[in-house]
Amino acid sequence: GRRFFEAQGVDDDMRASIEQAFQVMQQFTARYLENGVAKGFLRKDLDVEVTARAINAVSFEAIRQTIAAKHKKQEADRWARGIIALMFEGIVAA
Repeated sequence: GRRFFEAQGVDDDMRASIEQAFQVMQQFTARYLENGVAKGFLRKDLDVEVTARAINAVSFEAIRQTIAAKHKKQEADRWARGIIALMFEGIVAA
């Protein structure tokens, strides 16, 4: 995980390759969200591009933290629960 983030500073070609990969993943996630909006599962006013980038950023951090964790399964489960709660329940007290 650490090597992935360090690789961004290696050279311009590596940085461009990583940015291209992020763009592809952002587009994939945005299309997934657009489908949810079209089918009425997600809000019609959802900014799918920003939301896709945010979801991907959280997912990358989850991967980075899980790779570095001593107990990987527990850390992955913890991140999965946290991300799902954030996305579907929010952080406002009920």
